[in-house]
Amino acid sequence: MKKQIIKRLSILASVIAISNGVNANEIKPYIGIGYQMSNIRYGSSDLNISGSSVRFDLENHYEKELSNFNLFAGFKMNKNLAIEIGYFKSKEEDKKSSYTSNCCYWWDINLNTSFDAGEETLDATSASKLQIINIDAIYNYPINYINGFNFLALAGISKVDFDTKINFLVNDSELSSGSDDQNGYGLNLGLGLEANIYQNISLRGLIKYTTVNGIDYFDDLVNYSLGVKYQF
Repeated sequence: MKKQIIKRLSILASVIAISNGVNANEIKPYIGIGYQMSNIRYGSSDLNISGSSVRFDLENHYEKELSNFNLFAGFKMNKNLAIEIGYFKSKEEDKKSSYTSNCCYWWDINLNTSFDAGEETLDATSASKLQIINIDAIYNYPINYINGFNFLALAGISKVDFDTKINFLVNDSELSSGSDDQNGYGLNLGLGLEANIYQNISLRGLIKYTTVNGIDYFDDLVNYSLGVKYQF
């Protein structure tokens, strides 16, 4: 599966390079693998239910830090500019939470319905996962007084998929459940540092901010990654 992903990324990067009319003799391909953590800043909702205002904080229900290994491949167009494609799919993360109702109804945001919970303690268990495909232009700026180190600045676009499942229980009995799969897109801006550690092998760290449109749960992401790159 990973070999197929790397192959597809390399083919797509080749198409981008050719479409930009870059001299093939100047192109230097590279591949890499890293570990990424995506920090999600969930929103909240104020809902009027039976005359009572209920604050539904999504962060209380869903895990905000999703992580896993990521793959990337690209081409250095010249000494300073590279075009890169990346793929990240987080592990599914579970979260448990409990609430005691202070009004007569609770709201199920996935099913878009309200239900009577009385004065019982409401338990929620959720599972979340995130998938990101990104295309970025990366500018490499050598740090003259530190040999082998480059400062990185990037900008690009991302396709973002977010999957969730949630179950509400009272006294260990399921009260309601729901699932949601939403797709969106966003713009990337990021900074990083790269250090050559041995011949064509380098180590790099990136911090990337991504705006997100088309997903109801959050409006942006902050992605942290540390990876190893091999340049052919």
